[in-house]
Amino acid sequence: AIKYKIQFNSQIKDICGYDNSGIITNIKITQKLINKNFLKEDKILLDHIKKIFKNIKKNKSLKSKVYSILSISSAEGKTVVTMLLASYAKMLSKKVLLIDMDYKKKSLSNLLGIKSDTPGLSNYLLSKETRFNYSKYVSKSKIGYDILSAGNSGDINDLIGTSKSKKIENLVKNLSKKYDYIFCDTMPILYQSEILSILSFTNNVLIARHNYTSVSLIRATMHDIRKNELKNPHIILNDIDIQSLRIFRLSQFEFNKSESSYDDTYGYGYGYGYGYG
Repeated sequence: AIKYKIQFNSQIKDICGYDNSGIITNIKITQKLINKNFLKEDKILLDHIKKIFKNIKKNKSLKSKVYSILSISSAEGKTVVTMLLASYAKMLSKKVLLIDMDYKKKSLSNLLGIKSDTPGLSNYLLSKETRFNYSKYVSKSKIGYDILSAGNSGDINDLIGTSKSKKIENLVKNLSKKYDYIFCDTMPILYQSEILSILSFTNNVLIARHNYTSVSLIRATMHDIRKNELKNPHIILNDIDIQSLRIFRLSQFEFNKSESSYDDTYGYGYGYGYGYG
């Protein structure tokens, strides 16, 4: 039922104890994101991204240049948000690296036209290489982004855990010397909770999709984040229909705590006609 999905900031504030870092309006066709001028041409969206970028930069929990973009489940928009943040950083003439850590879906790599047999992060993590071969693993997309793709090697279970997280930590620290911003499109937490192990050394942005993300799963995820003594993530409320934006802003919705305890079953087959990742 809709009432058990995230609809208002008051729900986020009730669960997390703080406000979200901004909202993003609906983008129906993700292929628009590979248009270099897309963000400049959408004034409303650009204003929202400016606010989000300012908030996550001003209030980041670590001095790190690395940001992990998280979602609880698939189709909540983490790939979209990753691209929007990267696009805005490039508008500011910053040097940006994108890292696709969603080894299964590879939405970011696919969106940027990276071939499926291109070696990437998974290949490096499973190799015995102690030095990162930049020219081997970092690709240049057709629209000018540097991307460390998901790669084409290994089972997901072989690519997560403490040892691999340490290798990723050392890698992004070294890559941070070369870039102003690094944005990581991660695996959904619901499918691979071990992804939490990388969050100790990155600034983290959690995506909640309007009228889609489960209230109970947001609560459970925040519990896990705090149990693991990780910094609170920035929360972005994504995919708000522009036609209902005024209603959203004016709403004085009071969140009923009793509803938040409802243990809804998360469905995957929502049938949306666009490729949120």
